[in-house]
Amino acid sequence: MGKMLEIEILNGIGISDEIKRRASEIYIDAWKTKLVEEYKTTSDSEILEMAYHQLETRVRTYPKGQLFALCDGKFIGSINTLKVKPALEYLSRGWEIVTGDIRRVNGVLRYEYPHDHEGSYILCIAIQTDKSAGIRGAARKILKRVAGLKSEWDKGIITYSTLMGYDEWFEKYIAENPDSPHGTRDSIPNLKVYAQQHVVVSFHKHLGAKMGSILPKARGKDPVILMVYKHPHRVMVEDE
Repeated sequence: MGKMLEIEILNGIGISDEIKRRASEIYIDAWKTKLVEEYKTTSDSEILEMAYHQLETRVRTYPKGQLFALCDGKFIGSINTLKVKPALEYLSRGWEIVTGDIRRVNGVLRYEYPHDHEGSYILCIAIQTDKSAGIRGAARKILKRVAGLKSEWDKGIITYSTLMGYDEWFEKYIAENPDSPHGTRDSIPNLKVYAQQHVVVSFHKHLGAKMGSILPKARGKDPVILMVYKHPHRVMVEDE
């Protein structure tokens, strides 16, 4: 009988450059479509440079909130978080405001990471795993470790999750339901129907989160849904 694989979770304190680089590569694999749009480049080398700079800034600013999963010393997944004092008005203002906008100014990368050391919530802004590693359970263990950071959060844990693919779904849905009373693209009832069947929502619900508010066009043209762990303030959660 083979040995059971152990998943180790490390935070950003003292994390190696090799792991940060691999984490950046897996981040790009998971989010390439959005990164091309947000980084405003199709160059693979530029995308990697920007992703790495972004991760380094997050690690330097809030190392305890950047978690890395390893198995037998090999990187298999990570999560990026920050602390916030959230309000729906703030969270609805867009991805760049909530998680920081990276850009190149006169050839130099600039990234302002909006971490609030006095924040009472942990906001999870990106989780990704190396699917090629074939090791299950990394995402669950990472999120469990986030929940264990009790000195870091007082009111709760929220994920800021992009619902990609909505445009295609909406066009098909309206074609099949021409008499729908919710015929506009950003109708919250339509967004709720889509969210209920979205893989990112199913993933977080499976791990114990509840659906929170849906924010139309919060990440470019794509909506964002707040998935809520640890029951933060009721304004963040859909009425049951």
